[in-house]
Amino acid sequence: MKHTVDFRFFPGYTRKSVTFTMDDGNVTWDKVLLDIVRPCGLRGTFNLCSHILKAFDAAGYRDFYRDQEIANHVRFHPMAMTPARADFSFSDAPLDPANAAERTFYKTEIEGYYTFTERGRVYGVATVPTYLSFTEQSRAALEDIFGEGRVTGFVWPYSEQDNEELREALRNSGVSYMRKTGCVFDSLQYHFPPDRMAWSYTTDSYHLLSCAKDYIAAADDGELRFFCFGVHAVDFERAGNWEDLREVCRLIGNRPEEYYYAPVIELFRYEDAVRSLVVTDEEVINPSDVTLYGVVDGRRVELLPHGTYRFA
Repeated sequence: MKHTVDFRFFPGYTRKSVTFTMDDGNVTWDKVLLDIVRPCGLRGTFNLCSHILKAFDAAGYRDFYRDQEIANHVRFHPMAMTPARADFSFSDAPLDPANAAERTFYKTEIEGYYTFTERGRVYGVATVPTYLSFTEQSRAALEDIFGEGRVTGFVWPYSEQDNEELREALRNSGVSYMRKTGCVFDSLQYHFPPDRMAWSYTTDSYHLLSCAKDYIAAADDGELRFFCFGVHAVDFERAGNWEDLREVCRLIGNRPEEYYYAPVIELFRYEDAVRSLVVTDEEVINPSDVTLYGVVDGRRVELLPHGTYRFA
């Protein structure tokens, strides 16, 4: 007898998920965002730079970002040395922004870390070894606060850097994902990113409301859906569109039967769990550590971690 098996559901037997990814760790605006999304059940990911964590003690930060994912956004938020800046000269003098020469790296007190100016702004740039050191320092500092093994995601400062040596080293460092910058809008039809090591968010604050309405209207195609907005909480303040976020929360919040709310890493792990499911002629096996939700021969089934469902 052939059985009909479909475990492409989130808890609540919905196929649509909602999350967000917010960079830098500006607690002033992160608090405004959290005060809006928390009452609606939304959860997401905050990508923190360890060197700016000075607002609270460790317990204060754990409480502030409770129930959210923390990802690594790198100490000092640096750029990397790339081929596009191979012709820069180096100066041992400290950077004077008012008199800085163009296409010049200025030495700092940190080996392998330089500053430069571009279009009137000051940036930091690091060699590959120094960039990797900053990355590890940031991860260690964040895990000192939020718990060992709790910081597995990596988010590029200034989007993905055009340095293959650095990208390869990060890919091999054990990170669970690497996020760049830039909206994908509906180019993936709101499906999960195919490449965890080079993905980006669905929409930014400027297009959030229109994209959310499109997502709400998207028909069920039998696949798990992924909707992730970004990228800084302060963007809502700069654009004066906090009301757009409130409206989105009114439209999609507190509807667990329609949307599954979880941070990025939990959604990726859930998708992995669904993909790991084993279906034979006699049974369905869940080798993962999460409960899965499916419909078997028209009947709803909750399959516990490492559990087995045997056909009648």
